[in-house]
Amino acid sequence: MDLESWVREGLVDAIIPYTSVPRLNSGADSWTDPGDARFFQRITRGTSCRLALNLMPRQVDAEDYRKRAHALYEAGIEHLFFWDTNSRNDFSTSWNALRSLGRREELQSWVGQGSPSLERPGSTLTRLGDWDLSYVTPG
Repeated sequence: MDLESWVREGLVDAIIPYTSVPRLNSGADSWTDPGDARFFQRITRGTSCRLALNLMPRQVDAEDYRKRAHALYEAGIEHLFFWDTNSRNDFSTSWNALRSLGRREELQSWVGQGSPSLERPGSTLTRLGDWDLSYVTPG
């Protein structure tokens, strides 16, 4: 495969690399070092090909998603990609952070504030009147 030639010749509209480190498996972190994207940035710069980096693994904490997205934006990355979002929508603070990573000004403000915790205050509801909500029924 000569990805660089394909991009230069206009044969590729977008590339969505998982990582530049081939030894990583599907459960490993990707793009924790923005410098790993330099090759892809170089071959797409000045072309019509879009570069979108796939952030993995699918489930990380909200602060980590934000820190990684911010670092990639600071390194000049324009687009992020999230494979299997159906595996990411756990409705936790992680999901809430993931769905707002495109808001660069919000990320910059958050980093400027010292990257405070995104945990929402609250407690797990285990009882509602006479109803016991502490277990899950099958089906």
